[in-house]
Amino acid sequence: MNQLLQVLILSAFFLLVFAMGELAYRFLNVKAEYTRKWSHIASGLLALLFPYFLNSLLWVAVICTLFVLVLSVSKSAGFLPSIHAIERKTFGSVLFPLAVVMSYAAY
Repeated sequence: MNQLLQVLILSAFFLLVFAMGELAYRFLNVKAEYTRKWSHIASGLLALLFPYFLNSLLWVAVICTLFVLVLSVSKSAGFLPSIHAIERKTFGSVLFPLAVVMSYAAY
């Protein structure tokens, strides 16, 4: 399968993870702490698939960079409260994707 298509499919699954967290936050009144944890765990499990579907560190870096941008813009614009509506200051939006890239590179 084409690498670009695999990147798009994996990215769609990441967006699905965020959407599920957002739906739980908005409609089931699940606290942001829990929806954020859901996003971390599910995203981490998806990232474990990278070595099986992606054969280049560049594609992993592209996906992670795009999600850093999505998370940064969503925080500035007030979107995705299921991830951002927490009391403490965090850096997970940057550190998590960085850890994914570093883990892939070490693989």
